[in-house]
Formats: sequence, C-alpha cells, structure tokens
Amino acid sequence: MPRPVARAAVPAGPEPPAYYSARFTSAMPALAWTHLGGRARVSKHDSRRPTQVGMQLGSMGSAAASLHTIAIDGQRCPVRSELHSALGIRQLASVSMVGYDAGNREKLNQDDMVGDAAFLDASSGFFAVMDGHGLHGDRCSNFLVRSIPYALREKLHGAPPSVQRAMRSLSTVREKAELDKAIKEVFLATNKALHASPIDTMLSGSTCCALLLLGKQLVTANVGDSRCIAAHFQMRAGRLTLVARALTTDHKPDSPTEKARIISRGGRVEPWAGAGLDDIQRVWLRDEETPGIAMSRSFGDDLAATVGIVAEPEVQFFELSDDLAFVLIASDGVWEFMSDQEVVDSIWLKRQMHGLTFHEAVDAVALESSAKWAENEGIVDDITILALAFMEV
Repeated sequence: MPRPVARAAVPAGPEPPAYYSARFTSAMPALAWTHLGGRARVSKHDSRRPTQVGMQLGSMGSAAASLHTIAIDGQRCPVRSELHSALGIRQLASVSMVGYDAGNREKLNQDDMVGDAAFLDASSGFFAVMDGHGLHGDRCSNFLVRSIPYALREKLHGAPPSVQRAMRSLSTVREKAELDKAIKEVFLATNKALHASPIDTMLSGSTCCALLLLGKQLVTANVGDSRCIAAHFQMRAGRLTLVARALTTDHKPDSPTEKARIISRGGRVEPWAGAGLDDIQRVWLRDEETPGIAMSRSFGDDLAATVGIVAEPEVQFFELSDDLAFVLIASDGVWEFMSDQEVVDSIWLKRQMHGLTFHEAVDAVALESSAKWAENEGIVDDITILALAFMEV
C-alpha cells in the first residue's frame, strides 16, 4: 500500500520568520487506501521552511497516463493527466506551518487536517482542515480530526435506505436534505462530545472545513472561517486560465444572519475596544469584555456558545464538472491577506511560469501567506492547506 511521503519543496520567495518545523502523524488507521493526517509543531531549531506532507496516491486498479481533452467555452483543450483513483484525484498536496509570535516562542501549531481517499468505498473521499484557537486549541482541532471522520462514516454506513439512496444520487432536494441532516447531526454530536471531554473548552475551540466526495458529487460542510475553494478552467481572450469559485462561506460575526442570532441570544458584536487598531468584529457577552471570538460558528467555546456561537455546519452541494482543475481547503491563515483568486493565480503562475510541481506551488502559497502576515502584522498565523488536483494544472 502506498504511504505518505515527505516532499522537500523549497520555492524561491521571501523567508518566513524563524521557528518553523513539523512532524507527520497518522491520524487515521489504514482502510482501503492511503490516509493523511498531520500537524506542524514548533521546534527549538530553525528550519525556516514549512514541512509539506504529500500523498503518494496509488491505484485501486491500474493507473494509466492519458492525453484527453475537455471543453472550455466551446473549445477543446488538451490536458495530460494520470488517473489515480475512482474519485478522479490526480495529486494531493498538503502543507502545515506553525505561526510565529515573538512573545510566544514555544507556540504550537493549532491547525490540524485529515484525509481519507476511500472514505466509504473507492468512489468516496473525506478531507478536512481544522483551525484551533484559545489555550487548548490544538487539542480541540485534534479531537475533531479523531472524531468527525469516524462518526460520519459510521453514520452513513448505518444510515436507513433513504439516506443510502440519497448519497448515491443527490439529484433531488429531498435527497440532499437527507444527507444535510446526517452531516449536521454528526457535527453537533461531535461538539457535544467535545464539551464533555477532559479538554477545557471554556475559551478554546476549533473550526472545521470539510469536503465529502461522493462519486461526481462534491459536498462541503463548514463551521467557522476556514475555507474551501475550487479552481475551474476557463478560456479568456483565447487563453486558458483558472477561475476561483467559493465552495464555503466564512462564518463571521458581522454577517447579518449570524449577527442577528448572536444578538438574539444576549451577545453583542463589536471590535475590541482596547486593541486600538483592531477593527475586527468580535463576539462578546452583553456586559463583559469576553470572550472576544472573531467567528460566529465554532466547536467548543463554551462561554461563546451561551451567546449564539454554534457548531451547526453550513452544508453545500456541487457537481464535479469537467472543467474542475483542483479543490483547496485552507485555514484562515491563508485567507487573511490573500483572496480566493489570488491563491488560484499563484498556483497557476508557479506551475506555468516557474515550472514548480503542484505540491511545490501549494507550498509556495503557504510561504507567500506567511510573508504577508509578517509584513502586515509582525506575527504569523498557523497556515494549513490541503489541495486535491483533478487535472494537470
């Protein structure tokens, strides 16, 4: 069985702050195929590079390279790719970098991630990025990595016939509603289990941005401000380009519907009055300057939950179209200073102009994001990216 392999990618670019190091850990047992789980942690030495954990995808049958064409705006465009799975995944790249804070040189990476390329069977997959926060954020994100995939797989395997049919079709509103309900039940049950665990979640919690692949169906389930995007091929002025498409919505306190829920439950949404230049909208108790969380949905966060912070995921459904190049999930360390299109453009440019591999191009996005953090804030957030290529980008 193929095993995850570490890829040393050192693209040119600005050096991130010191104290980057990482270790790879298997977060899930072997099923029918290779799984991915990883976390970068700070080390005493200075490696100055993120560690990228790639997945050496194997074949359920025989992998054969082929030159095929796709239709983009009515034009046939040749794309060479190698089919590695029933899911159509050609490559999987991942990177996780611990952040930097001069006042906390023993900082841990609170991000985590998990991937299963044969989740229910050979034609299904589950991939997710979790971003922890608070004193015990790393434990919260790892709790989700070790809970959600198992609980969701058990839920769907043991689902009644109506849900089983829904997973194979998803062609009607009712079928989508069945799967939507199942995913939400798993997320909410996991949040309840986290609250009941030994982990102190009073002021700690985690996001979860998950991607479920079911044949030609793509389902996202999101809690918090991590994000999933897709890159689609498109012809512009006779040239083949990539266009970004959001597959999830960030859950921010100033979103009208999110803010209304928080206020209705006794909370308030305002910037941090004592932070000076900080204009980020945060969630507070009505009469106290706490907890100050900068997202409207999260796992854990007991105190914030009393004023409307929820772990109910927003579930969205898409089809795997022929023009899909890749899908990328990342923690908000990437999105703070880079737009969806900027991330897609960066990967496309690194591949087409600089000849980097897909894995190296994803690595370069992490480095670019960290450089922007250092330039704009003087600190660097944890950065985690998990990307699946469906075509040769």
